[in-house]
Amino acid sequence: LTDKITVIAISIIDAEGIPQVFIIDRDFHKCVAVIKQIFEAPSVLKILHNAKFDWKFLKHHFGINVSPIRDTMQASKIIDNGLRNNEKGRHSLAGVSEKYLGVTLEKDDELRQSFLGDDLSKRQIEYAAQDVIIPLRLHDVLLRQMDKGLMSILDLEGNCIPYTGQMELNGFLIDQVKRAELASILTSKMQLLHESMPCWKDGRLNPQSPKQVSEYIHERIGRRLDATDEANLKKLSNTKLEEFSRNVLKSRQTQKFISTYVNKLHPDKLHSDGRLRGEFDAMGTTTGRFSSRKPNLQNIPRRQEFRELFSASEGNVLIKCDYSQIELRIAAELSEEERMLRAFRDGFDLHRETASRMFNKPTEAITDSERRKAKAVNFGML
Repeated sequence: LTDKITVIAISIIDAEGIPQVFIIDRDFHKCVAVIKQIFEAPSVLKILHNAKFDWKFLKHHFGINVSPIRDTMQASKIIDNGLRNNEKGRHSLAGVSEKYLGVTLEKDDELRQSFLGDDLSKRQIEYAAQDVIIPLRLHDVLLRQMDKGLMSILDLEGNCIPYTGQMELNGFLIDQVKRAELASILTSKMQLLHESMPCWKDGRLNPQSPKQVSEYIHERIGRRLDATDEANLKKLSNTKLEEFSRNVLKSRQTQKFISTYVNKLHPDKLHSDGRLRGEFDAMGTTTGRFSSRKPNLQNIPRRQEFRELFSASEGNVLIKCDYSQIELRIAAELSEEERMLRAFRDGFDLHRETASRMFNKPTEAITDSERRKAKAVNFGML
């Protein structure tokens, strides 16, 4: 929110197929009306690479809602079918340009960060021009790799960009009263857990120290663990250190909660408006689902004391909603499997229906545990 725009570059293809570049490096306010008209024109397709980054800057600083959008980074991910999304730099402009155009882009971080509002050098102008010409060239090449179905996915993902960008700009308002209450609860719990630790050597054992925990276990029961993570500590069940191992895990989890949901949500760590902002990637997983980072806002504990930290501003409400068994509904539609279709049409719980067949019991007799097992089977088949 505090970063500034220092240059805007726009490229168009003229009647002869030659890219023409226009660079604005000052007096942006004089140009806003013109570029807003272009960037928001529904008849003008805007081609960008990592479009959400640019969309957020233009929206935040100038109120420009860039649309419609095609993102060549998204196109690259779709063509790859999400299988290699985690490969660093694979879908960056440099990576995609190298792969599809055979063009090696300059990777000079010092140059990239040198746009500080001064008069642009020839090298800076060439760099800015390259940044808007390459996506235009990539667009045509990438589209030739895509069939009609993939094209429809690309357009759908492009339509998501403004909404995802707005989510990031909005952020979540943090209820500082609830945060302080949670801090008090977790701090008290941490103190009790600390007091439950055995006295060892020159003081109480520090459960956050893998070295101390490992040495204590070896000293007490003569056992060496490969590590002191959760999986290994759970191996101490049915030993005289079972309660100790449970308390170590509780202490570590509590410390993580304090670090993540108390310290990092303190007003001093947030923007002046008291909101927490993360990043969302509509194509962040190999399965095509959303992902979140910095921080991961999709990984908030289900417990009420954590969820209620996130509040709506006055006059607004937060709504929690989800598509019911959406993947299974799609599978039923594509496979035309009659029993699945009938279950959804008649409003039955497909997981209970599956459990009924698995355990040879009527649906009304299915337990929650049996339903969970059937759910794993249903989604595992996909």
